[in-house]
Amino acid sequence: MQDMIGAEAGLLVMGFLLLNASIFLYIITGKPRLRYLILLDLSLLFWMISYWINIISDSPQMTGTWQIVSLMGMTLLLFSFIAAFVDYIRNADEQ
Repeated sequence: MQDMIGAEAGLLVMGFLLLNASIFLYIITGKPRLRYLILLDLSLLFWMISYWINIISDSPQMTGTWQIVSLMGMTLLLFSFIAAFVDYIRNADEQ
């Protein structure tokens, strides 16, 4: 039981760090475009909130519904990284 709590807490911390890193990257470099950064941040917030609600409401153990919700958030995260990378490559080719 404690291992499950640790794994989910680790995922929450990782999501929080990615959220902050994406904001700092945008501030420092100005790349990727803002719409992809917003999509990335929204997907991370969606993912973290789903874990918090699951831990608060049911138990530290993931149920099927919360696994699906978390996977949807991670899928949005993956797509936003891919979209930002493609946009960055496309802009590099145009210059």
